[in-house]
Amino acid sequence: PIVQRFLAEFLGDHSSKVVKRHGTCFFQFVTDVNATGDLISADGSQNLIVIDPAKMPYDSNRRNTKMLKFSPGLLFPWAKRVIWQDAKLLSSSIGNKPSPHGLPSDYFLHFNRTVQRFGTCSSFMGLPHHKVSINTSPSVNLNAHCDTIFIAAKKRPTVSDSLDVLRTQCERYMEMHGNLTHQSSQVFAQSPLVDSAFIVYDMRSTLCQKFNGDLGCSWLDEIHCYSDRDQISFPHILATSGLNLSPDLNTPGQEFRDRVY
Repeated sequence: PIVQRFLAEFLGDHSSKVVKRHGTCFFQFVTDVNATGDLISADGSQNLIVIDPAKMPYDSNRRNTKMLKFSPGLLFPWAKRVIWQDAKLLSSSIGNKPSPHGLPSDYFLHFNRTVQRFGTCSSFMGLPHHKVSINTSPSVNLNAHCDTIFIAAKKRPTVSDSLDVLRTQCERYMEMHGNLTHQSSQVFAQSPLVDSAFIVYDMRSTLCQKFNGDLGCSWLDEIHCYSDRDQISFPHILATSGLNLSPDLNTPGQEFRDRVY
């Protein structure tokens, strides 16, 4: 089954289409701040999983959400395919539209076109070449993304829970991977930047279960030690893992496709 996560109560045209196609194997993590005790969403399409913030390890909801996002095997050990989807995609004017304008309306088809097609264990959205991601940079790279976050922080200080730590983190990664004679630095130089708002996990094999689990643990370790911005830590995690970007996507014109590993 496919597992999907929503945090928002908003259900639009997209949700009605996918429920008709896939049924109600959808899960929404909620904090139930109003103490309603509901276990099913108002329209009956989603199973609600109530999270007690007091029992989560961080004060920051952004950090706590990462633990849910990067732990598919722990949360849904019975699932063969897990798709994580941020609520912000549903609340946007672009995301809340079925493919090709936004989110998939057929999640099995999207699964087959990403991890199934390339024989990989996970797929992430590539960080878009957009001013909100890299400002005016001509290319998508970590340095440009870091600078863009600091620019955004002038108007929105909550963009990270520690801007000083974030700055140190960006500088550390650039220094660590500056020597392009090292294989890890060569991977880092490919700028494997992702947007973790939409993730496809293949959990059908023991190999992929371990891979996705190890990747999530490494990612969470870095987030625990440094900033809460997972886009910043991902290139470092990938570079030090011994992995490589799929050669099928490492070709001109493919820079902005989903990243599959």
